[in-house]
Amino acid sequence: MPLLLRLALCLALFAPGARGPLGALARSAAAQTIAWEMPNEYPATSIHGEGDVFFGALVRQKTGGRIVITHRFDGANGLRSKDMLAAVATGKVALADIYGGALGDAEPIFLLPSLPFVAVTTDHARALFETAQAEYDRVLAKHNQKLLYPYLDHFTAINYAMPLSLVTINLAVWNGLPQSLRAAVRDAAASTEARQWTAIRKRVEENYGRMQANRVTLTTTVPPALVTALKAAGREAVEAWVARFGPEGRLLLADYDRRTR
Repeated sequence: MPLLLRLALCLALFAPGARGPLGALARSAAAQTIAWEMPNEYPATSIHGEGDVFFGALVRQKTGGRIVITHRFDGANGLRSKDMLAAVATGKVALADIYGGALGDAEPIFLLPSLPFVAVTTDHARALFETAQAEYDRVLAKHNQKLLYPYLDHFTAINYAMPLSLVTINLAVWNGLPQSLRAAVRDAAASTEARQWTAIRKRVEENYGRMQANRVTLTTTVPPALVTALKAAGREAVEAWVARFGPEGRLLLADYDRRTR
């Protein structure tokens, strides 16, 4: 058989659209499943866990099953939030759901949402993140990862602070995806972020309802004198953070204050 004819026959047999076992093999290779492991130190029933499951299902749906996420809740793979920045950076895991406050030793920006009486409502927490988003992006890139979505980690009646959790993905993993899959993951992340900001409010209402059903007395207002004293004490922590972060930290807080006046 002439060489060109043999070559044409091989191309036809192995083409993704070809029928028969060889064509099926080619289509299978072309659409190989990408498997990601996603650790989270919180349980599946937590607001964090629910968000991860929601995100994983959306990613699978939007990628047509091309990307499948296996969740590791309760620190099942031995990783805690303080370990996850390095785990994602080195590619030990593709992505992770990380409590930001645990990363304060690595970078001061991660402590920003936990500063006392800086962001005291969900709207303020979101404004604070948006103010600092460029810094988050810069720092995460330095640690070889990209932010997918942030969301409120805890909500307290005293409105002391609004810590965030972050979902990040390894940059090499991200850059290795075709554009269509990146777009699908971005869409899933945006939908999950919106879901989480709403879900935290609902979760607090449900928790209050359960406590009231069990005849727990809830005090949701704090005496003004106590708030004033707590804010004064909190300024020391804020100033210590600024001293560590540098002059840009004070500028960032000033920008946030302008946004929330």
